[in-house]
Amino acid sequence: MRRGERGAIYVETLAAFIPVVFFFLAVWQITDACAAHLIVKRAASAAVRAAVVVLPDNGKFYGVGANDGRDSMSGARADDVQAAARLVLVASPHFAGTPSNVELSGTFKGQNPVTAKVTANYRCFASWVSLVCGASGTATMTAEATLPYQGASYDY
Repeated sequence: MRRGERGAIYVETLAAFIPVVFFFLAVWQITDACAAHLIVKRAASAAVRAAVVVLPDNGKFYGVGANDGRDSMSGARADDVQAAARLVLVASPHFAGTPSNVELSGTFKGQNPVTAKVTANYRCFASWVSLVCGASGTATMTAEATLPYQGASYDY
């Protein structure tokens, strides 16, 4: 009975199957994280595009005087820039319900470059097999995009 070989194939199959499934899930997670990083890059480009259009806009569209708050990231203008990034991020279930942040840098005058930096928390689905997120199940992804500022040189 001790020298019986019954069941050896099942044990060998199990020993080979578990690493293959783990590797498959790990590759899937890394591929999914790369796709999520593309989404964060797109959110950054949407945020900077919103910034160069919204910040120099007439204040009457934001409930203030024509030139009040112009060329500054404040009030409803800041909300619109944040919303532009969030609308892109919620397209992925990995970012739904997670906080995101948009930071703008640059000089909001002339044709100077403006950079938007978007930071979002990526939530892994299979965190128990994740090489990307580790034990926490989340990873912080950051992307930047730059465009020239397109503000008008005249007052409204």
